[in-house]
Amino acid sequence: MPPALANDELDAIGRRASCLIEANSVIKLSSQSQGMLAKVNVRRGDPIRANAIVAEFESAVEQAMLHAAQLKAQTDAMVKSKAAELGFAEQRFERQRTLAAKTIVSSQALEEAETRVAVGRSELLQAELDRKLAAIDVERLEALLERRLLRSPVDGVVAAVDMHPGEYADSSTIVATIAEIHPLKVEVYLPTEAYPKVRVGMQAEIRPQEPIGGSHVAEVASKDAQIDAASGLFQIQLRLPNPENAIPAGLRCTVRFLGDGQAGAANR
Repeated sequence: MPPALANDELDAIGRRASCLIEANSVIKLSSQSQGMLAKVNVRRGDPIRANAIVAEFESAVEQAMLHAAQLKAQTDAMVKSKAAELGFAEQRFERQRTLAAKTIVSSQALEEAETRVAVGRSELLQAELDRKLAAIDVERLEALLERRLLRSPVDGVVAAVDMHPGEYADSSTIVATIAEIHPLKVEVYLPTEAYPKVRVGMQAEIRPQEPIGGSHVAEVASKDAQIDAASGLFQIQLRLPNPENAIPAGLRCTVRFLGDGQAGAANR
C-alpha cells in the first residue's frame, strides 16, 4: 500500500484539481395530467419552495364536480328522511301486530306492514351508503384536482420556464426546470496518489471563482470506488450548504482539505 500523503501534499494536489460547483439536482417538471395550462406561476430565476405550485391546468369541470360532491356528502337530508320513514313503518307495524293479536286486522295486513319495515331499513342503509360514497367521491375529485397542479418537489431556483398559459401540456412535455442549489454539489477530480488520504465525511474549504469568491466549508459526501484507468483520476463529491442561495451553480472553484479543527477558520 502506498504511503498516505501528508496534509500539505494533499493541499497541493487539491489546489491543482478540477473543481466544479453544480446544482445538487436539476429537475425537469412534467405532469401526469394533460390539458391546457391555465396558469404558470413562476419566472426564470425565481426562488421556489418545495411543494409550491409551479403551474395549474384548466380544471373548471373538475371544480364543479367537486362542489357537487361536497354538497352531497355534507347533507344528511336523505338519511334523516329515510330514518323518519323507517320509524313510521316500525310504529305502524307495532300497531298492526297488536290489532292482529286481537284478530282486528288480517294476517296479510300484518305481513305488508312487516315488509314495509324491512324495505325502510334497506332504504336507510342505502342512504347512509350513498353518503359515504359521496365522501369518497370528494376525496377522489380532490386527488384529481391535485393532479391538475404541478408542484416543485424541492427547494430551489427556477432554471427555465418552457411553457406558458394557453399551451397544451402532457406527460411528454417539460413545463419548467428547477435547480436545487441548497445544498450544492461540488465535483472534484483527484489523481490516484490522493486516493488513500481522502475519505467520506472529511471537510474541505471551497473557494468559488471570482467575482463570487469567499470561503465555504463542504463535506465529502461520496468517493468513487473505481479509478479511471485512462486518466488516472477519481471523483469525489462534496456537499456544500447554500442556505441563502448566495452561490450560483456552474462555477469553477478550488479545494483545500481541512485537518481537524480547521473548519471554523475556513469560514472566517
